[in-house]
Amino acid sequence: MHLPDLKIRSPSSNVILSGDAQLELQRFLYIGATNYRADIAMRLIRDGKLGEPQMERCELLIAIKDEIITRLVAGQSPNSVPHYMVTLAQFMGFLDENQCSFSLEKLEANYLEYAEHLFLKSRSKKSTINEKSAYNKAATLSALFGSILTIPETVRLINRTRLHSSPTAKKAVNKTVEKQNLEATFKQGHFLVDLVAGLSADAIYGSCLLYTSPSPRDS
Repeated sequence: MHLPDLKIRSPSSNVILSGDAQLELQRFLYIGATNYRADIAMRLIRDGKLGEPQMERCELLIAIKDEIITRLVAGQSPNSVPHYMVTLAQFMGFLDENQCSFSLEKLEANYLEYAEHLFLKSRSKKSTINEKSAYNKAATLSALFGSILTIPETVRLINRTRLHSSPTAKKAVNKTVEKQNLEATFKQGHFLVDLVAGLSADAIYGSCLLYTSPSPRDS
């Protein structure tokens, strides 16, 4: 059986991508491959221990490969590839575990279902993933899949989920500094009150002459 070339390669001959087995999308053609480390999965595939490849998955995997390479050609750092591969492996594992279709037509629906899974998992008390990590995973996939599906940036996939980026936490204020700031505010308030109390109309206007226009009799 002829399988398509699904290995991620750098478009530049001067750049070598690390993690040979991890760069191989071909492993996602096999049911259960995501249960193993990339190099072990490839060995099991070569030994025929993961059954036959699911050829209906080819269209999706080819699209993902082309999108990642396009990003590298556009100047994205090769260091981003391992992150893509780890995130994709977790997504593919979710599809495998839930017996979802790997077809390109189901990609949007599968993404939204996975994002909801991440949202619920991040809210669980015993979860090993926090809300920020869940959002980052979903955002990475949103960018990849959105481009593959030609979805406009204004209606990004991530915006259709319940996941949100965590607002930047404000820097904690030292209690001593907080007390000093409060005392300074009180002093400024007292000064302004004293300033207003000490200002009379005479103090403000002094002996200013009131100018009046000459009457017709004076002319």
